[in-house]
Amino acid sequence: MIQHRAHILLASMHRLRLASIPINGRKLEERERKRLIGIARVEAMVFGLFKKGTSGAAKPDQPVSSSSPATALAPTIPDETRLTQLGPVLWQNVRYGMTAAEVKAVRPEVRSSVKADKLHDGSTADLSIPHLKLGSHDYSVEFYFKGGTLTQVTIATNGGPTLGDFRDISNALRLRYGAEVEMDESPDSFSTAEWLSSDGINVNLVFHAGIDCLNVNFQHRYASAASQL
Repeated sequence: MIQHRAHILLASMHRLRLASIPINGRKLEERERKRLIGIARVEAMVFGLFKKGTSGAAKPDQPVSSSSPATALAPTIPDETRLTQLGPVLWQNVRYGMTAAEVKAVRPEVRSSVKADKLHDGSTADLSIPHLKLGSHDYSVEFYFKGGTLTQVTIATNGGPTLGDFRDISNALRLRYGAEVEMDESPDSFSTAEWLSSDGINVNLVFHAGIDCLNVNFQHRYASAASQL
C-alpha cells in the first residue's frame, strides 16, 4: 500500500523530476557489450556508492580556488543540535539542508564545481568530488545548493555509460533501498528508475542512450511536496 501511494506521487510529479536532472550534451558513441552482472560486482557497486570514504579524492595539483564563495567558508562540523535541524542523509554522510561549509567539513575532498550546472528550481552545483570509481567507470559527485543550503546530490558519469551500467547500478540501489517504485527501461532511448526511502529520500537513476548521460540523483523533493498536501 505504501509503495502504491508512493508510485502515484512519483507519477504525478514525473515532469518535475525530469526538470531537476542535469544532462550534458556530448555525443555518446554507440557500442555494445555483453551483460555480465555477478553478485561480486553488485556488492562492489554498493560499496562504491555508499562507503564513507571515496577513492576519488582530488589530487594535490588541483587547488581549491580561494575566490569561490562555496569553498572559501571555514569547515564547520555539525554538532548534535545542528543535526536535529537538518534533513535526512542524501548521500553517505551528507544531509539535506547542509551549508557549503558543513559539506566541506564532512567531505573534505570536495572542490569548487567546474560544471556550474543549474537545476530547474534554481539550485546550482557549487561543490563537487571530481572522481569516484563505480564498477569500471569514472564518475563525479555534484552538490547542488539553493539559498545557501544543500538540495540535491548527483553522481554523474564522466563518460562512456552503457545500458549494462544502468542495470548494475539498479541492482546496487535495490540492495540499498529495496524494490524500485518505478522502472522504465528502454535500450534505445531514455531509461529511468525510482526509489523512495523510509526517511523521505527519493533516488532516481537516469540513463540516456543518445547522449553521454548516466546520473544517480539523491533528492528530498517528493517528501517536501507531500508535506504541503
